[in-house]
Amino acid sequence: MTCDELNAFFPSAQVICLDRTYGCPKAEWVTGKLVPYFKRRLLVARIFGWKTSFDCNRYANAFKLAGDVLHANSPADDFESLAIGVYCFIKLDGERHAINVIVTKTGPFFIEPQTCQKVILTTAEKQSAWLVLFV
Repeated sequence: MTCDELNAFFPSAQVICLDRTYGCPKAEWVTGKLVPYFKRRLLVARIFGWKTSFDCNRYANAFKLAGDVLHANSPADDFESLAIGVYCFIKLDGERHAINVIVTKTGPFFIEPQTCQKVILTTAEKQSAWLVLFV
Protein backbone atom coordinates (compact mmCIF):
# COMPACT_ATOMS: atom_id res chain seq x y z
CA MET A 1 0.00 0.00 0.00
CA THR A 2 1.26 3.50 -0.79
CA CYS A 3 0.81 6.76 1.09
CA ASP A 4 -1.77 7.87 -1.48
CA GLU A 5 -3.76 4.71 -0.81
CA LEU A 6 -3.54 5.27 2.96
CA ASN A 7 -4.53 8.91 2.51
CA ALA A 8 -7.76 7.88 0.76
CA PHE A 9 -9.05 6.33 4.01
CA PHE A 10 -8.74 9.61 5.93
CA PRO A 11 -10.13 12.48 3.82
CA SER A 12 -10.50 14.93 6.73
CA ALA A 13 -7.00 14.48 8.15
CA GLN A 14 -3.48 15.34 7.19
CA VAL A 15 -1.77 12.00 6.57
CA ILE A 16 2.00 11.90 6.95
CA CYS A 17 3.97 8.95 5.61
CA LEU A 18 7.72 8.55 5.46
CA ASP A 19 7.98 5.17 3.77
CA ARG A 20 7.17 4.26 0.19
CA THR A 21 5.28 1.03 0.88
CA TYR A 22 3.15 -0.28 3.74
CA GLY A 23 2.06 -3.81 4.47
CA CYS A 24 -1.45 -4.45 5.74
CA PRO A 25 -1.32 -6.64 8.83
CA LYS A 26 -4.10 -9.12 9.49
CA ALA A 27 -6.40 -8.27 12.39
CA GLU A 28 -5.60 -11.69 13.89
CA TRP A 29 -1.87 -10.83 13.93
CA VAL A 30 -2.59 -7.54 15.69
CA THR A 31 -4.73 -9.09 18.41
CA GLY A 32 -2.83 -12.39 18.67
CA LYS A 33 0.79 -11.27 18.42
CA LEU A 34 1.20 -7.48 18.55
CA VAL A 35 -1.12 -6.80 21.50
CA PRO A 36 0.48 -9.44 23.80
CA TYR A 37 3.97 -8.23 22.81
CA PHE A 38 2.99 -4.61 23.50
CA LYS A 39 1.54 -5.49 26.90
CA ARG A 40 4.75 -7.34 27.87
CA ARG A 41 6.89 -4.37 26.78
CA LEU A 42 4.78 -2.01 28.93
CA LEU A 43 5.27 -4.27 31.96
CA VAL A 44 9.02 -4.41 31.40
CA ALA A 45 9.05 -0.60 31.14
CA ARG A 46 6.95 -0.39 34.32
CA ILE A 47 4.13 1.48 32.58
CA PHE A 48 1.01 0.54 34.51
CA GLY A 49 -1.46 3.12 33.27
CA TRP A 50 -1.99 6.66 32.09
CA LYS A 51 0.01 9.44 33.67
CA THR A 52 0.90 12.95 32.59
CA SER A 53 4.28 11.82 31.29
CA PHE A 54 2.84 8.80 29.46
CA ASP A 55 -0.48 9.89 28.01
CA CYS A 56 -2.53 8.91 24.98
CA ASN A 57 -0.08 10.00 22.30
CA ARG A 58 2.80 8.25 24.10
CA TYR A 59 0.72 5.05 24.24
CA ALA A 60 -0.15 5.35 20.55
CA ASN A 61 3.48 5.95 19.57
CA ALA A 62 4.62 3.01 21.73
CA PHE A 63 2.03 0.71 20.11
CA LYS A 64 3.21 1.77 16.66
CA LEU A 65 6.83 1.18 17.69
CA ALA A 66 5.98 -2.29 19.02
CA GLY A 67 4.54 -3.15 15.60
CA ASP A 68 7.67 -1.80 13.92
CA VAL A 69 9.91 -3.92 16.17
CA LEU A 70 7.98 -7.09 15.38
CA HIS A 71 8.07 -6.24 11.68
CA ALA A 72 11.84 -5.63 11.81
CA ASN A 73 12.35 -9.05 13.40
CA SER A 74 10.14 -10.98 10.99
CA PRO A 75 11.16 -12.61 7.72
CA ALA A 76 11.85 -10.14 4.94
CA ASP A 77 8.75 -8.55 3.43
CA ASP A 78 8.41 -6.60 0.22
CA PHE A 79 7.23 -3.46 2.08
CA GLU A 80 9.05 -0.96 4.27
CA SER A 81 6.60 -0.52 7.12
CA LEU A 82 3.32 -1.73 8.55
CA ALA A 83 0.12 0.23 7.97
CA ILE A 84 -0.21 1.07 11.67
CA GLY A 85 -0.66 4.74 12.39
CA VAL A 86 -1.19 7.20 15.20
CA TYR A 87 -4.68 8.65 14.75
CA CYS A 88 -5.36 12.06 16.30
CA PHE A 89 -8.98 13.19 16.64
CA ILE A 90 -11.46 14.98 18.90
CA LYS A 91 -13.65 12.80 21.10
CA LEU A 92 -17.36 13.51 21.52
CA ASP A 93 -16.62 15.25 24.84
CA GLY A 94 -14.35 17.71 22.98
CA GLU A 95 -11.09 16.25 24.27
CA ARG A 96 -8.22 15.73 21.84
CA HIS A 97 -7.11 12.11 21.79
CA ALA A 98 -4.66 9.77 20.06
CA ILE A 99 -5.24 6.09 19.35
CA ASN A 100 -3.96 3.67 16.73
CA VAL A 101 -5.39 2.86 13.34
CA ILE A 102 -4.50 -0.37 11.61
CA VAL A 103 -5.20 -0.56 7.89
CA THR A 104 -5.92 -4.12 6.76
CA LYS A 105 -6.79 -5.34 3.30
CA THR A 106 -10.47 -4.99 4.26
CA GLY A 107 -10.06 -1.44 5.60
CA PRO A 108 -9.06 0.33 8.79
CA PHE A 109 -9.90 -0.48 12.39
CA PHE A 110 -8.99 1.33 15.58
CA ILE A 111 -7.31 0.25 18.81
CA GLU A 112 -7.20 2.16 22.07
CA PRO A 113 -3.60 1.39 23.10
CA GLN A 114 -4.25 2.18 26.76
CA THR A 115 -6.61 -0.81 26.96
CA CYS A 116 -5.57 -2.74 23.81
CA GLN A 117 -9.24 -2.98 22.85
CA LYS A 118 -10.76 -2.35 19.45
CA VAL A 119 -12.87 0.80 19.40
CA ILE A 120 -15.56 2.01 17.06
CA LEU A 121 -15.47 5.72 16.34
CA THR A 122 -18.57 7.72 15.55
CA THR A 123 -18.89 9.50 12.23
CA ALA A 124 -18.24 12.80 14.03
CA GLU A 125 -15.07 11.43 15.63
CA LYS A 126 -13.82 10.16 12.26
CA GLN A 127 -14.56 13.56 10.68
CA SER A 128 -12.73 15.33 13.51
CA ALA A 129 -9.43 13.58 12.75
CA TRP A 130 -6.78 16.15 11.95
CA LEU A 131 -3.62 14.04 11.82
CA VAL A 132 -2.68 10.44 10.99
CA LEU A 133 0.98 9.54 11.31
CA PHE A 134 2.49 6.56 9.49
CA VAL A 135 6.04 7.42 10.56
